[in-house]
Amino acid sequence: MYMSKAKSSKKPKSTNRNTNIASLRLILGGYLVVFLLAQLFTFEKFPSMIESIGLGNWSTVVAIVLVLAQLLALPFLIGLKLPARLVFASFVSVFVALVLLSVLEVMALISDATILFGATLDLPGGFWSICLLLALWVLYAWVAALWRKRK
Repeated sequence: MYMSKAKSSKKPKSTNRNTNIASLRLILGGYLVVFLLAQLFTFEKFPSMIESIGLGNWSTVVAIVLVLAQLLALPFLIGLKLPARLVFASFVSVFVALVLLSVLEVMALISDATILFGATLDLPGGFWSICLLLALWVLYAWVAALWRKRK
């Protein structure tokens, strides 16, 4: 008599982990892309906006570094197949972008402004932007933990 073995419908844990990390990276990447596009859409006004929160002459340099950090973070966040060193550099760029956004947003909170969306959206500053950045930091920590376990 022929007996067949029933196949399990469960996926291996590594596949679930890869799906989770890819989803989390895309969510974080989506937020950074929205911020990046909003900042670039009115980039001519963005340095003066940063200057108004107290950075003075460094506002143009900070605006450029912020935009570049967000742009360089995208290869890691969208899961491009790159050499390990470039993926790690992109992973570090996510950290740099979040640090810059956090520092600038805390400075903007004092001025009752927000710089997350550049000069594109005229939103009032407030605690909401700090909560959004805290959520992004939690998401980044989650991605970092899953990514490190995968290696």
